[in-house]
Amino acid sequence: MKIKLIGSMLLSLLILFVNAQQTEIKKMSLQDAIAFAKKNNNQLKNAKLDELIARKKVNEILAMGLPQISGKLDYMHYFTIPTTALPDFISPVVFGNLLRYGLIPGTTTPPGAAIVPAQFGVKNNLTASATASQLIFDGGFLMGVKASNSFVKLSSLVVQQSDIELEANVKKAYYQYLMVDVNMKSLENSINTLSKTAYDLTETAKAGFIDRIDADRLKLQLSNLTLQKERVSDAKAIAYYALKLQLGANLTDSILVTDALDSFKNNMSQTTQLGNGDYMRRIEMQILTQQQKLNNIDKNRWQYSYLPTIAAFGTIQKNTFGNELSDMGKTWYDGALAGVSMQIPIFDGLGKMAKIQQTKINNKKIENGKNLLQQSIEIERLNAKSKLMRSEQQLKIQEENVKLAKDILDRTTLKMKEGIGSSLELTTAQNDYLNAEAGYLNSLYDLLVAKTDLQKAIGY
Repeated sequence: MKIKLIGSMLLSLLILFVNAQQTEIKKMSLQDAIAFAKKNNNQLKNAKLDELIARKKVNEILAMGLPQISGKLDYMHYFTIPTTALPDFISPVVFGNLLRYGLIPGTTTPPGAAIVPAQFGVKNNLTASATASQLIFDGGFLMGVKASNSFVKLSSLVVQQSDIELEANVKKAYYQYLMVDVNMKSLENSINTLSKTAYDLTETAKAGFIDRIDADRLKLQLSNLTLQKERVSDAKAIAYYALKLQLGANLTDSILVTDALDSFKNNMSQTTQLGNGDYMRRIEMQILTQQQKLNNIDKNRWQYSYLPTIAAFGTIQKNTFGNELSDMGKTWYDGALAGVSMQIPIFDGLGKMAKIQQTKINNKKIENGKNLLQQSIEIERLNAKSKLMRSEQQLKIQEENVKLAKDILDRTTLKMKEGIGSSLELTTAQNDYLNAEAGYLNSLYDLLVAKTDLQKAIGY
């Protein structure tokens, strides 16, 4: 019995330990969240892996210009040695000698042409060889190396683009969660305050000092606030999981955000005058420029392909033969050769010319894309600046609305406690305050998002 009890206690302790490990709370400021996401976000991880693949591609192309060495072992067994047909070069010689020495009459007709079957070789053949080659000149290879390095640069820019997009998304998800969290706390405070007031009015109504309808109105308002709290609670859970998705965290991880929403309001830097006309600050423009460089390298590659390709090669080998397997390996015969080959393109049906023309057309497309991007950047910056300034104005108005609604609510609550107010006035003031608080939070969120969008639009 004691053994079972001890085993049960140990199992319980083990479960508690595992749960504690799984529910370890990660405290994160906004900067902590951004740093965490840059290490764990799967989309950014894939972008970095693509960059690594591009770097390995450089090694692959460089390997084409290094010596290529291969070994080869060939064994052949002839069940029947092939027969070769040879012209009968023996009979005419014999006939001519007989005729010369008068051994046959001079009028004798020489024998006609005949075929002599002959077999060459032995049944077993073994050849061991090693071949080495070295590319001496290939214009396409030189341009390929240059293109691969430029492709690495392009992959690096794509990683930077993913990094910028991720940082903006993490900020918005962080702000969204904070906004819903503050809204949730505001509702909880209102419910607590209203619950006390509703209880007091209910007791007063029981004593007959006020009409019961006032207490019932507050109960109805309290019920509506409870339903609203449940909806906000669902929104908070969604915002929480959306934040973890952007961070690349596990769904079972527990995250505690440590920054306050109002702290970002006091840290708003003026960015409305930055980056005007400086399109290269945008990573998208840098990517298009790099794509244009790659396209020009591709054009040069096809132009260089009109030049000859020169390569050196060499082979050494050893052969052994035998009619029986036991005869092989007793004697080896050496062989070696070396040479240089030159491949000269003469006419390819104008295929290379078509490729060159395609790269020129692609250049025009990229230029059009850059012009379109410049226009889009200007519109994006104007919209972001306008949204930021409008959000700042709305936030100031909403701040005043919250102060006014809170003052009205406090005075209405006091009047209700003194018995000179009505529950209808209190519920109206409560709703006005909650609406003002929600409007303030939405305006603050819009302001933070506008700042994030403007920083992204400017490119800093």
